[in-house]
Amino acid sequence: MKTPARLACTFAALGMMSWGIALSAPAASASSCHGVSDREQVAASEAHVWADSCAVDGLIDDYRLVSQTTGDVTSILKNPIGTVTTQAYGWWADWNASKLEDCAAAGTGVKWWEANGIIGSCEAQ
Repeated sequence: MKTPARLACTFAALGMMSWGIALSAPAASASSCHGVSDREQVAASEAHVWADSCAVDGLIDDYRLVSQTTGDVTSILKNPIGTVTTQAYGWWADWNASKLEDCAAAGTGVKWWEANGIIGSCEAQ
């Protein structure tokens, strides 16, 4: 596949992942998941989110995948603006994964506040 087509596919995959990331939790029986899952939209770009332990594990995995993929894209790009954009996307994924990992260490569900898709604070449920 030529480089522009590969980049287009990669960015399309990243876009789909950012919109559908919460829907990709691994399959698990309800009895093995701890906590509840819900979302309260506070403002247009701000929300309070609750995710059970299974959903949090899936989110962490997905954020790490986004981070790795943006590193791959950055190494292909020769355009400085595109490189900065993919590095920012990778930073976002690393930040959110790290916040969730810290809060999910107890193996419980997690409650967090987010603005513009960036997790500001979180705590175990």
